[in-house]
Amino acid sequence: MTFDNIIHKSPLNSDIPSKLHSVASGNSKENNQTLSLVFIDDDKSIDKDIVEDCSPILSKDKLLNGREFFDIEDLNYALPSDKLEADRGFLSHVLNKHVWKGNFHSPIAERLKNGGTKVLDIGCSSGNWIIDMALEYPSSTFIGIDVDSSFFPSNDKCPPN
Repeated sequence: MTFDNIIHKSPLNSDIPSKLHSVASGNSKENNQTLSLVFIDDDKSIDKDIVEDCSPILSKDKLLNGREFFDIEDLNYALPSDKLEADRGFLSHVLNKHVWKGNFHSPIAERLKNGGTKVLDIGCSSGNWIIDMALEYPSSTFIGIDVDSSFFPSNDKCPPN
């Protein structure tokens, strides 16, 4: 598997060349999205997608050197919360997948294939890894959470597990 194959086969991003250019050049458009937390649960008694608006709690008001950060006193989150950071996270995901020759290097593949395994990714950023894993192992359940969900893909792009 080559680096190009990994990038072009990604189900999450159709505009990969522009994302890679944006990360490489440092160019990013301003992002004024409403911040929300998305919880996905496989329990049939709960609505599939529950969206809770948290914009009054988590606001992106602080600009430092042209980068957007959360302006919350007690939040120990040092990374920017802008599109350039989301693009950097995606590039990191692609490079790690290439280096590891897959999404992980651990002896759990059989358990994931058999199903019933639940995986929690805390600090999942834009959800690239957790969605790749859910697509690769549809019999297991994958949950991703992050303090900044503004770059999560829309629910129609997320697998049901």
